[in-house]
Order: sequence, then structure tokens, then C-alpha cells
Amino acid sequence: MELKGNNTGKQAGELFNEYVAAGKLNISDLLVSSFNWEELKSLREVCPEAKIALLDGAIRRNRLLKKTGPEAEKYFAELFAYGNEDYMLPRFPDLTENLVLLDKICEDQKIHSLL
Repeated sequence: MELKGNNTGKQAGELFNEYVAAGKLNISDLLVSSFNWEELKSLREVCPEAKIALLDGAIRRNRLLKKTGPEAEKYFAELFAYGNEDYMLPRFPDLTENLVLLDKICEDQKIHSLL
């Protein structure tokens, strides 16, 4: 199971505990992944035996905004998958396709170079 949003770790852990207590699942049935370490920690607080996996490769929204400034945010939804989330991914698996999209939507050279 992948935790996709903020404040999902604790709730997911509590729900999983209910399924285990009801005999519907075993602890070994669950592997929880997320780009967000804080959510994995929240899950572990209520479900300490759950196996977890931290995903990497995401672009951290807040870090990118610190580099680009808030004026770049208007490009995020189109340029990135999950562009409105804290952890974003490039829109396409191929770098060339992402660069073509960036060229198409962003004329500001300073922002372009940072994105």
C-alpha cells in the first residue's frame, strides 16, 4: 500500500490494525511505501510491526519553491505528475519529453533553468 497524501499514515495504520484484529489480514500481508518519511513514521507509531519502504526520486515541492520562488508554482500542475502535492514526479519517464513540455509552457529563462 502506498501512502499518497498528508495525514494518511496514522489512519492507514489504525485501519490495518482493525483488519488484523478481525482476522482478515496478517501483519506479514502489508508493505507500506511512501515518498514521505513523516507519514511512514506516523504509521509505525500505531502499527510498529508493519514493514515500510521509503520511496525516493520525488521532487520535493517546498525545496523546489525555495529555489525557484513562488512564481514558478503556476507551472507545477502541468509539468509534474502530482504537481499539487508535496512530493512530485516528472510528467514523463523520458527526459526529452519533459524538456519539450518545459520549453512549451515556461518562457521565463530564470525559472526554466531551475526547473
